[in-house]
Amino acid sequence: MTLLSQFSIGLVAFCAISLFAAAPTSKFESLLKGADLFGVPKDVKKVMRLGELYEAISVKGVKIRQGREDYNSALDAYRTKYNTLNFPVPALSFGLNSSKATYSNLDGTFSNTSSTGLNAGLALSGSTGWGLSYSFGLPSITQGVDTYGNLSSSINLGLTNLSFSLLKGSIFALGRNQKNQADIGMNSAKYTLKTTVLSSIKDAESAYYDVLLKQIRVQVLEQAMASAQALLSDVKEMVAAGESDRLSVLKTELQIAQGETDLLAARIDLTNSRQTLRELIALRIDENLDIYPDPNELKANRTPPELDATRLMERAKATRPAYLAALGTKRAAELAVQSAFSDILPSLDVQFRYSYNGTAASLADAQTQLFQTPSSYVGFSFSYPLFNDPAQASYRQAKFGLHKAEVQVEEAHNAMMKEINQSIIGVDMGQRRLKMAEMSRQLSEKKLQAEFEKFKVGESAIRNITDYQKEVNDARINEISARVAYFTALSSLRTSIGDLPEGVSLSFAQ
Repeated sequence: MTLLSQFSIGLVAFCAISLFAAAPTSKFESLLKGADLFGVPKDVKKVMRLGELYEAISVKGVKIRQGREDYNSALDAYRTKYNTLNFPVPALSFGLNSSKATYSNLDGTFSNTSSTGLNAGLALSGSTGWGLSYSFGLPSITQGVDTYGNLSSSINLGLTNLSFSLLKGSIFALGRNQKNQADIGMNSAKYTLKTTVLSSIKDAESAYYDVLLKQIRVQVLEQAMASAQALLSDVKEMVAAGESDRLSVLKTELQIAQGETDLLAARIDLTNSRQTLRELIALRIDENLDIYPDPNELKANRTPPELDATRLMERAKATRPAYLAALGTKRAAELAVQSAFSDILPSLDVQFRYSYNGTAASLADAQTQLFQTPSSYVGFSFSYPLFNDPAQASYRQAKFGLHKAEVQVEEAHNAMMKEINQSIIGVDMGQRRLKMAEMSRQLSEKKLQAEFEKFKVGESAIRNITDYQKEVNDARINEISARVAYFTALSSLRTSIGDLPEGVSLSFAQ
């Protein structure tokens, strides 16, 4: 039994003992018009529109803030990967060493030797990710002194290593595989963040409308309490005039007590809903900010998109982050198979070195000799494991991973189709329910107005008025509920497609 129905029972109880229609000056008569369902409570200083809700949830929402941190972490890893593949890594080295050895002589004596050395150098090295690796010495300097005080100095400068793969790990087997994988990982982070934003906005909208709906219920119950109290005043006057008995007073007082309990429960429910909304936008308890959704948002005429499942599916394939993420996972699995296949190929590398070396007692003499003694090296290396190669197992696992990713794409496609179809049905039904609720509310208001005109001339009883008043209140609540359900269905459809609300954009730092 609804709260409005419980209130109506009290009214019917009074009407059952009424012998005549209420007088035109009845206190109850002035309350028949009903509450302003779109009014803002007196204690609310500022209302929050939907645009302000979107802004608040994007700035303070916990899930979105966490999602942005995850995205920033992925972005940092993406930049690091690209920098590693595109730019060499400079490394400064410095070392100090001391060694000592004891040797046995032919005459049975022992000799001790020792040396102390110092080395420093600057090197550039890197790898392109498709089979080319390199290392430059710029330069490397070594100085030492032996047991007898002899000095030795050497300087090395040049291309210390250049290796190019022809099979395993080569550009012919991998292409730009590692960069593609980095791109996919970055896109996956974007899709994850967008999914979080869509989910957070949908939850915030649901809480927003829930607060409005429960506030309107409280307003209706407050109006019902006012009507019950006015009715009690009328009954007491009729008892004093001998037109009713004390039992009617007791019944009306009982109904007021029940109404107070129901109103208290509704207010507690409203407080909980408001707190849920506060938590979604991460307002601290000590932030003295009263949040109240703008009731005018319920008056908006929102036209849904064209409810064509085929066109919406095509649109969702380009915008729905969960589906795009599944496609990215499949592409990553394909690249993993490509990398695993490269690993099972024989290793065939071309190696090249070209450097200068100067060695002398002093560092100055070593520098003089540096470019007089160049050295070069060109060679090939080949290796291939005959059996028990773990790369073979990795290749099989990569193919299993690809099959799994293909299934996940199919599941994501089916889930997308299911959600879109359900959302289309929800929007269509929401439109129909809202239209019927609006017609029902208009009809109920007209019936109440006509019955009240008859009541004023003594052609109707107050019981009919109260019945029609209850019908109007129920119709108003049903219309608000239908409007909220319709707006919620639109939000679900928008989310299932992967669209953000109008006026909301999502930027990705690069």
